[in-house]
Amino acid sequence: MFDGSELRLVLLKLIADKPRHGYDLIRAIEERTSGAYAPSPGIVYPTLTLLSDMALISEQLTEGARKQFAVTPEGTAHLADHAAEVAAMFARLDALAAMRDRTDSVPVRRAMHNLKSVLMHRLGEGLDRDRLLQAVALIDEAAQKSSGSDGYRSTSSDRPRAARIASPHADGAIHRATVAAHASCELRVAGTARFRQRLA
Repeated sequence: MFDGSELRLVLLKLIADKPRHGYDLIRAIEERTSGAYAPSPGIVYPTLTLLSDMALISEQLTEGARKQFAVTPEGTAHLADHAAEVAAMFARLDALAAMRDRTDSVPVRRAMHNLKSVLMHRLGEGLDRDRLLQAVALIDEAAQKSSGSDGYRSTSSDRPRAARIASPHADGAIHRATVAAHASCELRVAGTARFRQRLA
């Protein structure tokens, strides 16, 4: 992410913002990048030692065993001399955070897995048509909101909900969900039968 001189400037700027110890610095960078990047202690602590040797930071007395560092006047002057570089490096951190926020699909995959599991379980038990139509409408609404469309628009809101959302699209979704549930059940049955044959 950063070479040695760049990381020195990043750590120095964070320390100039407020006195910190090593773990605080690692956590600050990780939070700044939304968890996309966190320098290892094996890189941070030797860099802090070097900054101290350069008289750009100094240790502060604190309670506990951890060392806390504060910027020195020389460190403040060094940051002023490299202000453009510092700004560019923090812009890179912010860009990394933005990219992480755009591409982090773990919550989406988890929600999709949960939805699939619930639907397969309920379809396997048997679900009445009205409840199934409601589920289809909710799924379609979520998909339309994700794609930026306006969702459902009904010109006859006084009709029953199940009747309003019933459509060829909904029927197709019901059919696909039912087929998938039946296929899943058949695979489980077949697998159980093969397992029993091997035990016989």
